[in-house]
Amino acid sequence: MIKCFLFLLLFITVSAYSRTSKIVHDQSGVAIIENIQNDFRFQSENINGSILKKIILPEDYLLASRYPETEFYEKIFYFAVPDGSKAKLNYNVLNSVSLVTSELVPAQKFIKGGVGILSAVYEIPEKRLERNLPHAEISYAGYINRMNVYKLIFRPLTIDGGKAYLATNISIKIKFDIEFDNDKAENIKPADLFEENIINLDYAKNNPVNKQKEIVQTFLDRQTEWVKIKIKDEGIYKISGASLKNLGLDISSAITERVKVYSSAGKDINNNPVDSLFPVYHGAQEISRRIVDGNGDGFFNDNDYIIFYAVQTTSRDSGKAVYYFDKYSENTFYWIDLGIGTLTAGKDIPQLASPLPGYVGEFAVFQRYEFSESRNSLYYDDFFWWYNKIINPLQTLDISFNMKDIDNSFPVQIKVYHSIDIPVSLSKIKYSVNNFSASEAESYSANFEKEYSAEYFIENSKNILSMTNIVSGKYKYYNGF
Repeated sequence: MIKCFLFLLLFITVSAYSRTSKIVHDQSGVAIIENIQNDFRFQSENINGSILKKIILPEDYLLASRYPETEFYEKIFYFAVPDGSKAKLNYNVLNSVSLVTSELVPAQKFIKGGVGILSAVYEIPEKRLERNLPHAEISYAGYINRMNVYKLIFRPLTIDGGKAYLATNISIKIKFDIEFDNDKAENIKPADLFEENIINLDYAKNNPVNKQKEIVQTFLDRQTEWVKIKIKDEGIYKISGASLKNLGLDISSAITERVKVYSSAGKDINNNPVDSLFPVYHGAQEISRRIVDGNGDGFFNDNDYIIFYAVQTTSRDSGKAVYYFDKYSENTFYWIDLGIGTLTAGKDIPQLASPLPGYVGEFAVFQRYEFSESRNSLYYDDFFWWYNKIINPLQTLDISFNMKDIDNSFPVQIKVYHSIDIPVSLSKIKYSVNNFSASEAESYSANFEKEYSAEYFIENSKNILSMTNIVSGKYKYYNGF
């Protein structure tokens, strides 16, 4: 049993979250009761002749798993903390259901189809590689609109060994070690869609944070060997010791495990000072990499090499409410630090039973769940937001794609991503496949997902997904599917 602290809370309604959430907050913290006991169900999935259970949750839960682990979802809450404060998390599972992982569906696997189209399918792995994650955790989201914003991640399903535990009712409490000085602001109006999702925006707006530049030691301050690499195309990169030597680096004393890779993720190192609450290095954050030591001597030699995943400036996690685009460059920057002068090891990539291309989260595994957009159009309103197409009021956008070797015994799952950053991307969309009236579905959601019968699709030919904006006077900013 996890001990939970007690503190007085003022009740407030937060409309940005679903009816499964009961949220209260005051100057000293936030408390959430998340109850999905009446809002989840099991759905049977036929995977290669095996009938497994798929957990269906409310639409504000986002897919977070990766093949070959068990499928699970997350729900994200955002809250602000007082200037100079940190947040402490405690939670207590009030009700749960025990399950066996082998009876649950695995995460979907991406496969390449005709004309380069990637599709997600269920496939039973030879061995599931599970992550032992907590039901709830908090992390720093960034300095946004003069607020130090944290995110709370709630995972109903967690894995421990071969057992799975579905928390259907959980009490989560977050306490600040420094309280807000001023009382909450009255009649607060969120500036954008992201602010609508901050639980204690009323206190944050009346207690703005003054961001201070701080200087901390980084690999740039040490007597070390490093190189800055410019990246434009997203993908897996391999850099050998010989190539670094040709660039002028002295690799003679480099130890394999201490080699590190830092990513700017679209931010240049000269323009992003360290935030004391979020220890990144001048905007360059260490990412996971794999070092291949050919002769196993522990030293980084000519024939040894580094493997890491590099992203575009337009790459983002579709589950995040905000993200960063470089306004001035099409390139991201990476740094290779040979680790000379430090005793700390670099972050390694865990090996998979069958490695797959792509990546997730902080690039710990090369499996792709991120969503990369094209810079087709720009929406500017004090922020730079990119999108692919605009769907005007009462207009239809048709997206064509080819399909090959359709198996009519399985449904076809379509996912559509619209911008969740652009505040006016609020319209309702009617979706249909190949103009079949029976395939029509309507949704306001930014992340639309639906399974369609395979009979709606034409094999070895062009198919059309139609999206009609059915609301007069409102727009939808489409990103991809």
